[in-house]
Amino acid sequence: DEKHLADAVASGLGREGFVVDVAGDGITGQWLGAQNPYDVIVLDIMLPGRNGYDVLAGLRRDGVWAPVLMLTAKDGDLDQVDMVGKFRQPPNRAEQAHAMLDAALAARNLVGERGGQFGKVAFYGHSQGGGASASAAESASEYAPELDVAGTYSSAPPADLNAVQRHIDGSDLTGAIGFTINGLVDRYPDLETDLAANLSPAGYDALDELSTMCTDEINDAYGGRTTAEWTLSGQKLDELLDEIPAGRAAMEEQRLGERAPEAPSMIVAGPHDPTVDYQQSKDLAGLWCSAGANVVYRDDFMPPIGDYNHF
Repeated sequence: DEKHLADAVASGLGREGFVVDVAGDGITGQWLGAQNPYDVIVLDIMLPGRNGYDVLAGLRRDGVWAPVLMLTAKDGDLDQVDMVGKFRQPPNRAEQAHAMLDAALAARNLVGERGGQFGKVAFYGHSQGGGASASAAESASEYAPELDVAGTYSSAPPADLNAVQRHIDGSDLTGAIGFTINGLVDRYPDLETDLAANLSPAGYDALDELSTMCTDEINDAYGGRTTAEWTLSGQKLDELLDEIPAGRAAMEEQRLGERAPEAPSMIVAGPHDPTVDYQQSKDLAGLWCSAGANVVYRDDFMPPIGDYNHF
């Protein structure tokens, strides 16, 4: 939305041989994105007329799947430069909390810039999104104390990645464990050497292939297999990580329940969930409750329905 910066970016891309269209507001940008088969879209977050998050959501609803590079001057973990629409390793506990809180702060700033009065905010998420909303609840008072958090809803949150990995190892989501491992190596480079010394050739190949795959692709490639195939010792990856100090520390840093949210929270978990381990989600509610938080816990009442209970 700053013309001189937009012109500088367009000029630089033009010198590299790209043909560039520039829009100074979100409404025009979304229209251009829907009308033209762009190879890539560079999208500011704080745009007049319609913010970048809403523009991206609108483009995806319209079936536009060009890669999008989100840019902003904000200094959050995931906000400086973030690829959307291409594969990303799952964020860690702190990053997903900050991403959700930064989105709320951006909305608050937008309302304030337009002279409005921003009210309370609530966080909601399911599965990995449930982990993000729970992480945001735990971190809100420290990371974003200016937010007035009304409450948080988290369903099937992966509060304990070790338990979740054990639960899906050998299922149709075995490949998702590769997402976790690749994400950990990306965030904790010291882990790579110890892990590499224990991987089998099949493990190297699997992690490399999974680094460019999305969730809807992993079932055919890795469904029903176990991560014991990926290690020299025949151990599953959760067992191997527990024996590697850097791996154990990295997994522990992802654990939810170390601090209690200040706002009221609700957690829902399914006894028949084939994807996210039920007990570890329920345990999170117990940990928060024991720490004095205002927590409502509910079992998902659905009976077993094929492979659909997670959804």
